[in-house]
Amino acid sequence: MKPKIPINPFHEEEEKYHKDPNDMSLEELELLLYTKRMELKLDLMRLEGKINYTKIIIDTIVSLGIPEKIEKYIFQFYGNSTPKQEKTES
Repeated sequence: MKPKIPINPFHEEEEKYHKDPNDMSLEELELLLYTKRMELKLDLMRLEGKINYTKIIIDTIVSLGIPEKIEKYIFQFYGNSTPKQEKTES
């Protein structure tokens, strides 16, 4: 009879396993390694999705010309003057 392995790869907060890896059989270690690989792959896919989503938003903002409009507004509001530099005493 195979022992039950209390590993749930769909539960993100379950990082504590009930058995020490030193006491695991070869099958259990392979399963543990497989779940760790799947967790890493899932994390990378989430990161890639976040990066792609952010890139889409930034590309949309740039294509609409919003940065130029903001820059134009700032120059109108503050004028084209540069900030005054403080004189240092020698």
